Amino acid sequence: MRVLLLASATLKAEEMKLEEVKPLGLIIIEDQIRPEAKDTFAYFREQKVAIKVLSGDNPVTVSQIAGKAGLEGADKYLDARNLPEDFEELREVVEKYAVFGRVRPEQKQNIIKACQANGKVAGMVGDGVNDVLALKDADCGIAMAAGSDAAKQVAHIVLLDSNFASMTNIVGEGRTIISNIEKVSSLYLTKTIYSVLLCLIFIFWQKEYPFIPIQLSWISGVAIGVPSFLLTLEQNQNSISEGFLRHVMRVALPAALTMVGTLVLTEVLSPFWNGEDLLSSLYHLVLGGMVSLIVVYRVCMPMTRYHKVLCVGLTVIFAAGLVIAPGFLGIHRLDCWQSVFLIPMICMVCVLNQGLTHIFEWMDGKLKKAEK
Repeated sequence: MRVLLLASATLKAEEMKLEEVKPLGLIIIEDQIRPEAKDTFAYFREQKVAIKVLSGDNPVTVSQIAGKAGLEGADKYLDARNLPEDFEELREVVEKYAVFGRVRPEQKQNIIKACQANGKVAGMVGDGVNDVLALKDADCGIAMAAGSDAAKQVAHIVLLDSNFASMTNIVGEGRTIISNIEKVSSLYLTKTIYSVLLCLIFIFWQKEYPFIPIQLSWISGVAIGVPSFLLTLEQNQNSISEGFLRHVMRVALPAALTMVGTLVLTEVLSPFWNGEDLLSSLYHLVLGGMVSLIVVYRVCMPMTRYHKVLCVGLTVIFAAGLVIAPGFLGIHRLDCWQSVFLIPMICMVCVLNQGLTHIFEWMDGKLKKAEK
């Protein structure tokens, strides 16, 4: 708050002194918190986005205002004049405080760099010339339209309404895009990995490739094309996992290895049905489709009603194709004797995929601990 005293007094011009001062009232000036501020901070708290306030004002004042706006940890403030010069020490200090007062432009820049050095993705919102250095070095610089031209020139994004609440839409859209790309990438990368491995194995084995073109098209269309299109359009603002490629590989690699292992085993067991090509082709298609549908199920986690309908619908469509048009897919209909081999193979696919998934998750956990 800023407090002004309104008073009347007698002024002796020759002595330039005030006499008989009579207080008439106090004028209290207080920063007005925008009504949407608390909801905005609550949204970022739910999305696990840490907010730090960098201001040139008194840290106590900034802390009080931030607390009224609903900033988590607003009571943890520091006068930037006490910030350490050593960068490694600065990295530790930045993690401890949420509000920094009396911050100079170059200190804002160093705080951004310290956050990045701590493995964070740093966005900077500012509107003045003193924010330019930090805006330029941030992973995402965001300026206000009502701010200085210099800030708008170096920023990646300009908020045309100069309203910080618009950041919720930016973060939401960004997370939706990245999350959906992550899911779709798992679908496509699985096929890429098992296609390469199967080509190499069957070339050196001097065997025919286990799928004919129409079968690959059927698997790709049902288990990759349709779900990738529908998942890309989904509104999904879940928290993004750390390590885009690592998370994708945790889904794609176990599924690809399961595909390769089951198809190679099917080829090894082919003498049990006298090496009949149509029957081997049927087993390859069913097992390949099973693995691909398992990937769809994995990328749909956490399961919602929309995801359940998608998974069940794709399974029904794939099975319907095997029943309605077996000749078109280069297979023939199953009889009871042939189903005897297929049932344990399907169980093996599920067990093998689950086992490989647990192994890769365990290895990933060990790797994360080693990196820390």
